[in-house]
Amino acid sequence: MEFSNDIFSFYFPAWSMVLAGFLLSWLITFTSIPSIVSVAKAKGLNDKPNGRSSHNNGIPLFGGV
Repeated sequence: MEFSNDIFSFYFPAWSMVLAGFLLSWLITFTSIPSIVSVAKAKGLNDKPNGRSSHNNGIPLFGGV
């Protein structure tokens, strides 16, 4: 069975597929980052500030820019 892209390109233009992919990836990131940060804080997976760091509090090693 071969997959044909003709059906999708007929109903949905290319820009809408790109937009849908962007929105889906944004939604997954937006919902998963807070839970990853809370798990990192609960498990103590924090970067401890030292003389070389620019932050004053412990920063989770996962989830964030």
